[in-house]
Amino acid sequence: MEQLGRCLNLCKNLSQCDLSRVGLTDEPCRALFSTLKFNGVLTCLNVGGNYIGPTGATAIAEALRGNEVLTKLDLSVNYISDEGVKALASALLVNEVLTSLDVRGNEIGSTGAAAIAEALRGNEVLKSLDVRCNKISGDAAQQLATAVLASPSLEIFGLVPLKELRANTLDKLDLSGKGLGVPEALVLAKLVEGSEVLKSVDLRGNSLGTEGWCAIFAALRDNKENKIESWDLSHQGINAEVAKVLAEYVSVSGVLKSINLEYNNLGDEGKGVIRDAVSGRVGFELKM
Repeated sequence: MEQLGRCLNLCKNLSQCDLSRVGLTDEPCRALFSTLKFNGVLTCLNVGGNYIGPTGATAIAEALRGNEVLTKLDLSVNYISDEGVKALASALLVNEVLTSLDVRGNEIGSTGAAAIAEALRGNEVLKSLDVRCNKISGDAAQQLATAVLASPSLEIFGLVPLKELRANTLDKLDLSGKGLGVPEALVLAKLVEGSEVLKSVDLRGNSLGTEGWCAIFAALRDNKENKIESWDLSHQGINAEVAKVLAEYVSVSGVLKSINLEYNNLGDEGKGVIRDAVSGRVGFELKM
């Protein structure tokens, strides 16, 4: 791999390199990136779908500290974990060129999420960050979401279109089946809270959990200007706790006309609060 790195350095016109799904492990990764730190032309590198762990991620982070041209790095579906992402986050504090970082599916938890949040507070160039399909929830998810929302440069967070939602230009948002988790849900909640034009939202087939769904419905409850007319929430694992917040939102929304809640885990309590919320709403279509 060190020889490959040297060859890449000699290719003066090679700006993109795809080494995804080639069985790359830590030691070859270390050898490769020890030379790529001096590469002056490579702007896009994909090493996703390999077996890179914390040691390999640390070598990548060290290369990022000295590299001044790489703008896009895909490390998705590896095994870098919290330790590896902490090294990458540290590099982001000094790297001034990387605009896109993908660390989906890397077994990142609370410690790693906190490190990313800290890096975002000191980084003003990153435009796209993807942390989907990890193990981030609770306080760590909230901390990360807060940092994402405060970032002066981020435009996309795990396929969530931050720039467009902030500009209030979207009237339709389809993020169904995109692998969104709690951090993405918390960011979405804050952005839809101020939306005055969004009429249609599809979030089916994700992993938002109780925390994520409650945040979104609470935000819509507090947004008196929201324009969403219908929700298909079937097969989403929505429970009684989520149903209570959903009912609060439904009861104050004057534009919502239909909700599909079939095949969830509402229980009698959850179904009861939803029925109470739509009671007396002429023409309201409810499926449970």
